[in-house]
Amino acid sequence: MSAELSRAVLERLRAVDWYGDWDVAGRHTRSRALLMREYMRRAALWARAYEAEAEWPFFDVTEFVEPTFRLDPEVTSELEEYLAHNVGTPSTARTCRGAVRWAALQAMRKDDLPALPDPYEPLLLMYGRGGGYSIEEFIDLYGVMIPYGNFDSSLNAEPFLSLAPSTLDALDAGAEGRITYYAKISEGYPRSSPRGILRRRLVGREAETRDEAFTRNLRWEPTEYLRLYELGHNDVDHVQISEREAAAFIEAVTKKLTGARWLCEDWTPGKFPEDRTAAQRLREWIDAGAGGLDAVGLDLTGADLSYGDFSESWFTDAKLVNARLVGAELYRSDAQGADFSGADLSGCSLVRVNLDDAVLRGTTIDQANLVKASLYDVDASGASCRGTQFMGASLLGVNLRSADLSNAVFQENSFQVTLDQNTKIEGASGSVFGPAVIVEEEGSRELSGAALEDWIKAKGGAIRVLTVDREV
Repeated sequence: MSAELSRAVLERLRAVDWYGDWDVAGRHTRSRALLMREYMRRAALWARAYEAEAEWPFFDVTEFVEPTFRLDPEVTSELEEYLAHNVGTPSTARTCRGAVRWAALQAMRKDDLPALPDPYEPLLLMYGRGGGYSIEEFIDLYGVMIPYGNFDSSLNAEPFLSLAPSTLDALDAGAEGRITYYAKISEGYPRSSPRGILRRRLVGREAETRDEAFTRNLRWEPTEYLRLYELGHNDVDHVQISEREAAAFIEAVTKKLTGARWLCEDWTPGKFPEDRTAAQRLREWIDAGAGGLDAVGLDLTGADLSYGDFSESWFTDAKLVNARLVGAELYRSDAQGADFSGADLSGCSLVRVNLDDAVLRGTTIDQANLVKASLYDVDASGASCRGTQFMGASLLGVNLRSADLSNAVFQENSFQVTLDQNTKIEGASGSVFGPAVIVEEEGSRELSGAALEDWIKAKGGAIRVLTVDREV
């Protein structure tokens, strides 16, 4: 299996036109820049985990994770021959070698690797969209140059999780000029889930203004919204957003309107669970083709269920340690008592899911949708919830010590949680009902109302803390 996966990555590299048509790279400058920055972020995460900061950013992760690892000799021979004749930049060759070796190592040790994102996937996608790069004072992506940056800035960068080709193509489409993105917001449509998005492009030396909206036709089309708003003829408000936020919206809309990958009839897991009973149950459910999955008490450890449609399924007391459910749909499912330790639920739809008594230790829930989910007596210590939507969810007795709630969105949530000085709240917004318990070196204290609001504000958050008799 390890040889098959590493060979698959090698084939992806062979399909790259490294020094061919620069017009291809030029048409994909925005996505290539985003993908390179995301690689730099992921490389920083792995470098920190294995004390390889000095080797960051273009290094072979496997050398530090498993120093004694040896790739299949035949694959090694093919890889080195290919690199010698096709990839001239040493750092690029090093990452190619790292990606192939990583695929093999991941197949062997996936269950006991840290719960960190695949280090090389963004880079492989970038290579496929216009070739490699070169390094001088900046990183030259052959069409755009980006700052090299430093380790800390990359480590703390906003994640870019929208890696679907359709999303990347939409970001690149007609992306000429200086671009600013906006989200249309109103009651019930916050920044994290807006009515729509727009972009304003300033093109040429004269900075000609071109306004476009991303429409249900899944393309950018001219719009008069911004011009009318400036003239006072539009009641719908808007806020400026990042390119990553725009990408998340595009990906969500594309999923909704096309059915996305998880509604395809030929969906299969990226990896079946090793437990035979669980694997058989999953195969039977796929063959049946209808209804929710009954995974009560099953061991789904290490399975890759990304983009699967598990609406109204039962994961009660299931074990999903280090599982992947990226972009999966779990609408109204029951996951009470389930163990998601170290799992990756990035972009997952957990709307109205019952997560009471679940274990979310070290779980990645970035940009997931937990609207009206139930979380009672949940251990989410060390969880990553960057950009996660918690609107209307019940958080009662939730341990969020050392969790990352950066840019998370709340709306009148019950927020009886435990926080500490390692809990990150920078950029979090919305409103909650306390009280919360704050654990500090000298002990713990309970905060509510203005005191809790001030504590959150001091950590960079903008969450309004409500009381029962306070006007909302």
